[in-house]
Amino acid sequence: MQTIELNGKWTLAQVGEELSLAANVPGDVMTELVRAKKLPDPYYRENETLVQWVCEADWDYTRTFKVSAKLLGEDQVLLQCEGLDTFADVEINGTAVASADNMHRTYEWDVKPLLKAGTNSIRVRFRSVNDYTRACFKKRALYSRVSESHPDAYPAFVRKEACNFGWDWGPILATCGIWRAIRIVGYSVARLEDMAIEQAHEKGKVTLGVACRVSRTQRQAVTLRVSVRDLDFVVAEQQVAVGAVKMVRVDLPIAKARL
Repeated sequence: MQTIELNGKWTLAQVGEELSLAANVPGDVMTELVRAKKLPDPYYRENETLVQWVCEADWDYTRTFKVSAKLLGEDQVLLQCEGLDTFADVEINGTAVASADNMHRTYEWDVKPLLKAGTNSIRVRFRSVNDYTRACFKKRALYSRVSESHPDAYPAFVRKEACNFGWDWGPILATCGIWRAIRIVGYSVARLEDMAIEQAHEKGKVTLGVACRVSRTQRQAVTLRVSVRDLDFVVAEQQVAVGAVKMVRVDLPIAKARL
């Protein structure tokens, strides 16, 4: 597996305006504007009212990155976004990849056909959450607890951190941005996508049920090995062949005396 980390320095710009500045990823728009002294401290006195224009604007995050021919030789190349806040349109080399609409989940998209060996570009455009929630409210009036403090925003319609829209203890700062890690990952043959562990306790014994989700890019045989170790001592181990089914479960009985 090969990885290109896209965290670090990006360029942040207000769509349709001349405002542009260096930005950090992970991060968010308001934090960068305050750091660059383009905004007053929103936590000071009534400055909260002076920064609301940020919530109404659209914002672009852009940067370039290099891709090797070796990475493009992998069976699959994915763009992994751990957190996009919130309505985001993603492009690579000027071609649309996909759109996001939920701050609280991760996204993963196949981007191999869009990449080239050498320098590539990526743009993530964040659209105003307020525009969306106001449009939803016109179709169906649905109030939330914070609507009284921010009459023009309705967070009940969107999967975004609710306190961004104001609370009794905090200001209205409906920011946006690439708030968690972002990367490109290439792999071949197979990879472990996810794992869950269950415990079943009996007298003198514990059974660990290890459920793994495996994705394969080729038909060749793949073996999954699950080991439980106490430092260098192997407490229990089992391996199974992974077939066409993505979910594999391994049960490991362990004597409690060994735990």
